[in-house]
Amino acid sequence: MTDFSARASVKIDGRGGRYLYAQADELRAAGPAVAVELPDGRPAWSVSRGEVVRFLSAHPGVSGHVAPGPEPITPPRPDVATLLDELAAQPADEPIDLRATYSRRLPVTAGFGSRATVALINHTIRELLANPDQLATLITQPNRWPDALEESLRVHCPVASVLRRAEEDIDLGDGVTVRAGEAILLNHLAHGRDPNVHEDPEIFDIDRASKEHLAFGVGPHSCPAADRALLEAEVAIRILLDRFPRLHLAVPPERIPPLPSFTINDVATLPVLLRHRLAKAA
Repeated sequence: MTDFSARASVKIDGRGGRYLYAQADELRAAGPAVAVELPDGRPAWSVSRGEVVRFLSAHPGVSGHVAPGPEPITPPRPDVATLLDELAAQPADEPIDLRATYSRRLPVTAGFGSRATVALINHTIRELLANPDQLATLITQPNRWPDALEESLRVHCPVASVLRRAEEDIDLGDGVTVRAGEAILLNHLAHGRDPNVHEDPEIFDIDRASKEHLAFGVGPHSCPAADRALLEAEVAIRILLDRFPRLHLAVPPERIPPLPSFTINDVATLPVLLRHRLAKAA
């Protein structure tokens, strides 16, 4: 293993969610790449500027992953109708974890990474339940669902970062050179939340003109299953809301805990109230 050419000044926060977002802002401001220590102790260059992520993703001197990808979802994975029936048997007014009982068990394909598709579903549900006016727009204008999913990918990129390796020395400017053999942590989520790219980037807004993100990668590392992942997420959310139109968050959105990870950006739990057996208001 090659000696690392710079001393790590930051340890990557493995607590996920809002901690990742805050650290991405700090690293973006610090330079085109910052020497960091990964949660497992390995050194790497963290890259959080979108234009640099794009440059390195397409660079012939940067290899593929240097660490295993996300773990696949394990069985059982019943069909969607069975999952909905199981939910319908749950109490209407007691919190249930929608991630554990529904999204985590969906029979999604692995092209985008099954955990990433599940994360997209969870983040989108949370944002729509926290913004009922935007959910109402989707109900009356179902052609707007792609806007909701793209905005969710921008605000809460499911693949937070990927590890790659430099196969040659790469000069990034500002006195930063990544040496051959060194690991590079490409921070995909930072671009969608960059205030130099998006105004008020932390706000979920399906009417936003630009929803630019790097959720599906860049250049030769772009995900070929992006369209399939978007379709699966849209179908999973729409049939859930059709079956449970009174679905509500059981806690304020800011109290939903993030999944501890620095590579997958998901929630640890998604507590909701189904409210499917409550009487309609007169």
